[in-house]
Amino acid sequence: MSSHFVFDAQLPFGVGSRVWWSRNPSGHVLVFVHGFSGKAVGTWSSFPSMLTRHPKCSGWDLIFFGYDGVHTEAVSSAGDLAELLDAISASPTELYAKSTSSPSALRQHPDAYTRIVLVAHSLGAIVARRAMLDGYNRSTPAPWSKTTEFFAFAPAHNGAKVMSLVFETFGFAGPVVSLAQLFNRYIVLRDLKEGSGTLQALHDDLRRTYDPPSGASNLRALEVILARNDRIVTNKVLYPDPSPGRGGILAGRSHSTVCKPDEAFSQPVDLLVSRL
Repeated sequence: MSSHFVFDAQLPFGVGSRVWWSRNPSGHVLVFVHGFSGKAVGTWSSFPSMLTRHPKCSGWDLIFFGYDGVHTEAVSSAGDLAELLDAISASPTELYAKSTSSPSALRQHPDAYTRIVLVAHSLGAIVARRAMLDGYNRSTPAPWSKTTEFFAFAPAHNGAKVMSLVFETFGFAGPVVSLAQLFNRYIVLRDLKEGSGTLQALHDDLRRTYDPPSGASNLRALEVILARNDRIVTNKVLYPDPSPGRGGILAGRSHSTVCKPDEAFSQPVDLLVSRL
């Protein structure tokens, strides 16, 4: 099956962000947000290659946002993501011009993006949700804040088991032997600690902004996909998100691999595409 995309290019937002431009854009864009110690593209395994060949994604631009998911607080990374969302909302043509794409590529840019979907894994769910809330609660709400949608893989909304996360990510906890040493070495773990101020503020702001009179219904996730035997986060859905739908709890996958599809494991792609 041939690709519906021009080529991939770098974007000057965050850290190592990349974009796959659709040949015939429909004004829709997916923005992927990795988790702790992740990479803009590497976290997502075969998502780029599988989506660029999927007929239902032929009109979607695909952006893989990167940020420092180790040494930077989640709220700061959310600010970087919000800057990208501002650029997405302002002008598809200008966003294309800011990338490393060839100006001569055959593509008719849409006048505006009419649908933006954030796809987040683990810590990325905190970063994405924080960006959405901060955009909505500006003195003048960001144009994208009331329409941007959200899809999550193994979100860390309720915190993470920090020691287990470090071990699963790096293969060891180090010479590091205490939580205090971990928090000094990996700053963002303070945000991921169960019951942290960052998480409590996120919960409070989400409830306040989602509930009437504001009624920001787009803050409710399109879907939450979980790993059945996740050893890093608790599989407890955060209000106002829906419980996982049919097939939304994946067996045989860990916290880090639940978002890594391949030709023999297409469920992550299938579940995402079903909501587009």
